[in-house]
Amino acid sequence: MKKILLLILIAGISFPAMAQKSKKSNKSNTTATPAPPMPKETPEERAMQMNSRSLGPMHQLLVQWSGHWHDEMKVWREEGGDFTPAVVERDGRMAADGHFLVSSIIGQMNNERYEAQSIVGYDNNKRVFTKVWFDNFGSSILVLEGTFDPNTNTIDFTGYTTNPVTKAPLKIHQVLKMKDPANQELSIFMEGKDGKEFKAIEVISRRS
Repeated sequence: MKKILLLILIAGISFPAMAQKSKKSNKSNTTATPAPPMPKETPEERAMQMNSRSLGPMHQLLVQWSGHWHDEMKVWREEGGDFTPAVVERDGRMAADGHFLVSSIIGQMNNERYEAQSIVGYDNNKRVFTKVWFDNFGSSILVLEGTFDPNTNTIDFTGYTTNPVTKAPLKIHQVLKMKDPANQELSIFMEGKDGKEFKAIEVISRRS
């Protein structure tokens, strides 16, 4: 009986001590190393950072493209061939505090359901428009860059995708004509089999 009491007494002393040691061990393990301080910005660097994120006239162009649009398309497989008509509806909204236009496109093409997503922004650093496009007719993401011509009120985009047949790079050239806030015309050019550029898609858009 004395031995049992002695064991209980020892256990009673040992368990709190072990628990206290475990708490100390856990506390030391969970103590995070302080992060190094962020480097200080000079006034010039701060000004450049703020200019990079500012909204300007080019972003106001994007605001004009928001809302609902009715797009009528013509698609050519080769120069001089017959075109395939298509009709899609486009909804655009400004995102990221007005920095980007995000559009959803839904319609029919070749009697198939067509769905696409587009993101367009103006890069203050590079001074170009950037356009990202993907749809359910392929597994590639198209990225284009374009410059604005105020004399013709157009944006000339250029980018590359992959030819699904030859797997070679395929140049894409797009010209967006902004006739007025309610009417646009987009011409998309691609390289033909002879390597020459031809008009592959035409999109006539009107705000609805």
